[in-house]
Amino acid sequence: MLEKLLNEIQRGGTQDVTTLAYRLETSPEMIRLMLEQLARMGRLTNSSYCAGDGCGGCSLSDSCGTSGDKINIWEYRGKVKS
Repeated sequence: MLEKLLNEIQRGGTQDVTTLAYRLETSPEMIRLMLEQLARMGRLTNSSYCAGDGCGGCSLSDSCGTSGDKINIWEYRGKVKS
């Protein structure tokens, strides 16, 4: 299931937890737990999230579509070397 989530994230674009949960036929809570697990494994980085000052300074503002809502931004880091 973790690999399926990584595949969805690698597709790019912005995807909210609810959409990911729908695509993977699970709950948003399970997606959040899996994102945290992938971060602990070094497969994702939680690089930032939107602040209360709006989207003006964000490099994703043209493609995001969140209207300034606070969101997490996860970056795929690839496979971790053992």
